[in-house]
Amino acid sequence: MPVDVRKREAIAAVVTAICFSTISLTAYSAASTRVRQIAVMRALGASRSFVARVVLGELATLILLGVARGLLASTVALDFLSRMYLNAAIPYSGMLTITIVAGLVGLGGALYRTLQILTRFSTFLK
Repeated sequence: MPVDVRKREAIAAVVTAICFSTISLTAYSAASTRVRQIAVMRALGASRSFVARVVLGELATLILLGVARGLLASTVALDFLSRMYLNAAIPYSGMLTITIVAGLVGLGGALYRTLQILTRFSTFLK
């Protein structure tokens, strides 16, 4: 494998890792902003599973919309770069795989923070 191809793959791997960490951090932060909402629902008698379903449902919708928007933007950018006669041959199956993994990473970040918040409130509100 030529050195140029290895450099491109290494750069793509670093960019992908940065994107995944950004998605996870964004979902984590989105769950963090709902601390007061979670506390109010728990104080009104909502079960932990109900609160988790509500918060994760909202965040899953946001993540799904964000991932779809990112897939559309990357498809448009790839088409634009291909028209400019640049070597931008990325298989669509690879983009779809990265999109699915990005969505799962985002849900993982949201789930982690939501469970962390619910555990903290469970000591006060049983």
